[in-house]
Amino acid sequence: MKTVMAGQPISPLRKAVAALELWRLFRTKVFANPENEINYHRTGAGVFVAQTGKPVAGAHVLEIGCGQTAALTALWLADGADAWGIDVEVPTLRMGPRRFLSVIRANGVERALKSFVRHLFFDREFHVQLSRRYGKPMPPAGLQRRLRIMSATRMEFPDDSFDFVFSRNVFEHIDDVPAALAEVNRFLKPDGVAWISLHLFPSLTGGHHLEWLTGDLDVKRAVPPWDHFAQQPLPAQRLPEPAPTGRLPAPLRRPSQRRRRGAHAGIAGSADSRARARAGGERLRYR
Repeated sequence: MKTVMAGQPISPLRKAVAALELWRLFRTKVFANPENEINYHRTGAGVFVAQTGKPVAGAHVLEIGCGQTAALTALWLADGADAWGIDVEVPTLRMGPRRFLSVIRANGVERALKSFVRHLFFDREFHVQLSRRYGKPMPPAGLQRRLRIMSATRMEFPDDSFDFVFSRNVFEHIDDVPAALAEVNRFLKPDGVAWISLHLFPSLTGGHHLEWLTGDLDVKRAVPPWDHFAQQPLPAQRLPEPAPTGRLPAPLRRPSQRRRRGAHAGIAGSADSRARARAGGERLRYR
């Protein structure tokens, strides 16, 4: 698969610079930071307990887009949940010759080399630190068997399977979001909860470019802002000018600031919404 960014092939020099930057980000724990994983897991577990009233231990949990190391799935499993993770990439908790060839076949040579280097130099230390800070062995026994290579738009789970489905910064990469949400509706239990967090694509950092990990405009970068919008097939539309009164035109008025239900700006599914989705393809409601 050819690597592209904003519709343009990436030059070998730019790839080399990006590889060095990735190395620096892993060395400084901007990526694969144990504290970040633990904090996100505790927040998600809090959402689950608050919304369902069920304990984490024994809960049926699925992570959509678990990544190759599946740290969040591992934390749920360590807490006693019946946790599973899916991703289109091959999990690399172990990286022998057969696994390396599997990554090449599934994700390409370039991705396989990146995975091998990360596994060789960083994954072991990451799991040691994660285990030390969380106080439980990492990765937990049996994790490898609970990771599946699977598309979010066509998941091989029976109906009404999970109490909790969560995903972090993955749905903006899914090409058919309605299909993925229909799948979540299908295998979420009637009293289950889905917690989906997104990286906003139209934001400055929405292109996931390494130079734009933060939206700080005072930092000098070679990549221009909103580079991920460059040469897109749909041109940007100019917003209408504000009305003379200073109020925004009706289509652009800010939403009410009333406090919304729910502990997180995610997506929650209920029995009613699931029934409507099956009957007419309606999406999960936002809360």
